[in-house]
Amino acid sequence: MSKNKDNKLYVFVKGFKEKGAFEITDSHFTPIQDRIIMGEKNEDPQSMDRKAILKSLEYIKNNRSKFPEHPVIFIFTTYENNYDIALGKKNTNRKATKDFQENYKKLQDYFFRPEVKLNDEVKCFWIPKHFTNRMEEVTKFLEENKQSNLKVSK
Repeated sequence: MSKNKDNKLYVFVKGFKEKGAFEITDSHFTPIQDRIIMGEKNEDPQSMDRKAILKSLEYIKNNRSKFPEHPVIFIFTTYENNYDIALGKKNTNRKATKDFQENYKKLQDYFFRPEVKLNDEVKCFWIPKHFTNRMEEVTKFLEENKQSNLKVSK
């Protein structure tokens, strides 16, 4: 894999009651690995989602030979709360959530790329429930209107 172009990994996570899952894909969204994670009896979906986040990062860490040398990892979750927690935007007194934040930070530090000044190796994103990728429509709109003399709205 090229050092810069193909060093991206996309991780999709989801938690249900008592179980969670992750899928890791390459920069072309080709699946590399997926896994089911079992939780405790009555463990809530958000907790299982957080476990899936950590387990996916641990999998990448423990199987480095399968992945780019210095990956940039994009994690996608459908739980806005977990996105906020991963970014450190929410503080909590709950032990499980604090443990998640600490472990997430350790894994972020593990993937640190010394040649890059930003600490952006692991990025977390929230995908709303009814999210629709509209980039193709916006691109088409731009292409259809590139020759026009439309005024730009301010």
